[in-house]
Amino acid sequence: MKTVIVNLKERSYKILIGSGLLRRINDFIGSLGDMEKIMIITNPPVFSLYAKGIENQIRKNYKVTTAIVPDEERAKSLKWAKFLYDKMVKEKMERGSLVITVGGGVVGDLGGFVASTYMRGIPYIQVPTTLLAQVDSSIGGKVAIDHPLGKNLIGSFYQPKQVIIDSDVLETLPEKEFKNGMAEIIKMAAIRDKELFSILEKKLYTISQDKVLLNKVIFRSCLHKAKIVEQDEKEKYLRAILNYGHTIGHALESLGKYHTLTHGEAVLIGMFLAAEISYKTGVCKKDVMDRQQNLIRLLGLPGKRLSFSIKKVMEAMERDKKVKKGKIRFVLTKDIGSAIIREDVPGEIVSSVIKNFFQ
Repeated sequence: MKTVIVNLKERSYKILIGSGLLRRINDFIGSLGDMEKIMIITNPPVFSLYAKGIENQIRKNYKVTTAIVPDEERAKSLKWAKFLYDKMVKEKMERGSLVITVGGGVVGDLGGFVASTYMRGIPYIQVPTTLLAQVDSSIGGKVAIDHPLGKNLIGSFYQPKQVIIDSDVLETLPEKEFKNGMAEIIKMAAIRDKELFSILEKKLYTISQDKVLLNKVIFRSCLHKAKIVEQDEKEKYLRAILNYGHTIGHALESLGKYHTLTHGEAVLIGMFLAAEISYKTGVCKKDVMDRQQNLIRLLGLPGKRLSFSIKKVMEAMERDKKVKKGKIRFVLTKDIGSAIIREDVPGEIVSSVIKNFFQ
């Protein structure tokens, strides 16, 4: 087992990474102190695969209840947040109670948001079961639900007490979901880790079959994110580089009502276009753009036909929470492993790049 510590003083916590960790979950919960009541938040497929087993283990030592929400983005809503609040009140959950989210990013974001607001905040643990959640959404305390006009517009910064990453759960992960997680790993390598990027270029197709390499890639991704969060917990500046590919990506997700494209697919397109914007604004050399676009093609750009108008994509970006004083903030890559934030990217370059891609 490898451990990454997110050092945030009194809000510090451990990210535990390895194989077979779910079999030891009572030990990890016990390390946090006395917890009388526990609520597991999960979705139907993950409940049958993993959460039911976790529930059976925990029940030996704690009073536990399980709440099941839909396995799709629509669960990140006020409707399902209310469902969880109602269940918490009914079960008489207290400030000393514990929430455990077992699932992907939707479950983690929703459960974390509810934990952050119930009784002004109760502790929670993230048990991410998708690669995307393991390397991205479970770390850093960004919890949220969606608004019909934008993704993650209602949320807060609320750190978990622990993140338990068991790579064994990825054995049942569909290939499409594994690809979603690889999109975020490519993102982290592109903005922060030149060596990791080279590993991905050489061994992209073998990662899912090589547990040692997989754990190494997850560890490096988590380590980078932890260090960024330590320096900029509330995303005042540095942490915004983690939005590489997300400015355009979130706009496409929103326009597709969160079901036309997966998050990973949207981010892959966003990074593909952001790399080109980086080159066309003179931020990077052509080979930096080419290496990123080639790796994204290697993983696989979505083959779906998208019919969003350029005007609507630009308008969706303007509604994004990353907009500052009316200016769209873009994360651009100077080199492989190095990124900057720009608020002065000419709109005509952005619209031209998007237009060429869609055509």
